[in-house]
Amino acid sequence: MARDGDLPSSGPITERILAIRDRWHTKRHPFFLAFGQGTLPLRALGRYQALHYHFVSRALASFGLLYARGYHFEEVRKMIAENIAEEEGLKAIPEPGHEPHDHNELILRFCRAAGLSDEEVYNTKMPPAWWARSLYMYHTTATEPVGVILAMQTTQEGQMPGLIGEVLLPAFEK
Repeated sequence: MARDGDLPSSGPITERILAIRDRWHTKRHPFFLAFGQGTLPLRALGRYQALHYHFVSRALASFGLLYARGYHFEEVRKMIAENIAEEEGLKAIPEPGHEPHDHNELILRFCRAAGLSDEEVYNTKMPPAWWARSLYMYHTTATEPVGVILAMQTTQEGQMPGLIGEVLLPAFEK
């Protein structure tokens, strides 16, 4: 993990944002390290996904708010619309071999495979840290400049490829 002194203080803003994301990457969290080592049951990851299901339901309000706030920035507006279309399964990730998938349905299917019923997912209560994350995302989207919001989304959304490709898929292959 990078220390404060290891983060670039100059250079392109995109590199600095990615360095921050990499410093605090979810793939290094003890929960995912334990899962990657095979010491957590699949149900634990199902429970995590149930929490993520509720986080997404609240985060989508932030996407709508950013769409409205960034309406006069054509690239921002289109990026948000594309992201929502991809989340809803209306559009595939623009990479070869990808097909559209409804992300909520994927979450529910995974939770079922991990031993949770849909009812358990729907009734999962978010602990304070998850509420704080949801509210912070909304507050930032409502009050900060569009560039700050985009940086926040980059640090959040940009973690999934590394988490899935470097931790979760290798754990499932074991």
